[in-house]
Amino acid sequence: MCEELSISKPTLQKARQRLQDAKIIKYTSKMGNPNVKYQLIEIKVEKIFRGLSAGLAPGLGIGTEGGLYKGNDVHNININQTKQNNTYRAFAHLSISVEEFLTLEQAGYSTKEIDAILDAIENYKKNTNYKSLAYTAKKWLEKNRAKKSTPSTVTAKSIDRGKIDKVLDAFEIYKSKNYYTDWDNAQYDFLSTQGLITFSPQRNYDFLMLAVNNAKQDSKRLAKIMELDKSGGLENDRELISDAKQIALITFFNDLAEVGQELKDLLN
Repeated sequence: MCEELSISKPTLQKARQRLQDAKIIKYTSKMGNPNVKYQLIEIKVEKIFRGLSAGLAPGLGIGTEGGLYKGNDVHNININQTKQNNTYRAFAHLSISVEEFLTLEQAGYSTKEIDAILDAIENYKKNTNYKSLAYTAKKWLEKNRAKKSTPSTVTAKSIDRGKIDKVLDAFEIYKSKNYYTDWDNAQYDFLSTQGLITFSPQRNYDFLMLAVNNAKQDSKRLAKIMELDKSGGLENDRELISDAKQIALITFFNDLAEVGQELKDLLN
């Protein structure tokens, strides 16, 4: 069975013990007999297993139809006769195996963290550019972990007081005029380095697309935008990146204003 699933024996033993502890299966093995007999006990119709998110090992879900059983019948399964799926998650052209998932878990990431990142990658419009789901998930998890380790507030002693005053003035201008022009993206870059502007990759991509649509309204920029779109260079264009940062800053200011959050409270 380990060979069929491409997993180690300890992984199999750990997974089936979880299943038995959850009172989902029973298994027995006679001394000297390599064939283990598994018995599936009562599972309600609405219970669908999604790997470790249900406390079970992914890819070792019971049944050949995605882990869904109906009724209260007892099913006896001979593992030597049942081929299991070793894929933990798959969508579009991407997939991640059980072993790859467990590697991420062993690296210190929780099931909840991994599932959330996989959801984000699936919903990311540009995921067609990715070749390895496991590698991409690892990079996104590392980036998220780095953000969490960055303090959400900073002390005035650790940064230039002049930059604080400028960004606070910018926020006040936005609140009074409902707009602010961030020349050279100075305020965005400052807030980003302090860990205060932390939009998801999907939101950042949306900001870029808004910048592209705005640029298309400018006849002087339209030809360049169309050429960049054909060549796949939109995400590397400095002017578009600058415009996207402007949109992101306004969105950040708007989010603070809507909930009555003062920027100075985050900086002091």
